[in-house]
Amino acid sequence: MIIGQELLKELELEALVTRRYLERVPFEKLEFRPSEKSESLGRLAIHIAEIIAWWTSCVESDKLDFIDFEPKDIQSTEELLNYFDDLLESAKKSLSEANNEEFEKVDGSWRRNTIYFTKKASGSPFLHESFGSS
Repeated sequence: MIIGQELLKELELEALVTRRYLERVPFEKLEFRPSEKSESLGRLAIHIAEIIAWWTSCVESDKLDFIDFEPKDIQSTEELLNYFDDLLESAKKSLSEANNEEFEKVDGSWRRNTIYFTKKASGSPFLHESFGSS
């Protein structure tokens, strides 16, 4: 079994649902906040689109690095969908070209000395959360 191919199937299914959500973002209400402490609707929509890029980062660089991350400024549904589609194509390419060894490496995603995601050394292909670990 090629792990990247299996994950690619799941990614493609999830991307269909995500894209339908992104198509419905009301750009005339980008500043709406579900609660006082929440990010704006516009920022949340862009974040949802950007999550797909995590696959590329994990396969190609073994980690998610949020230290220098700057969210993209998007002002229309068309821009948002184009951005998502570009990130999705990159993720598909990465997963389709990845060999099983890529999913067996141990590394992680760090921010302020906190690890967020690592690849399991046990050979399991899936990323796991380990919030609060160091």
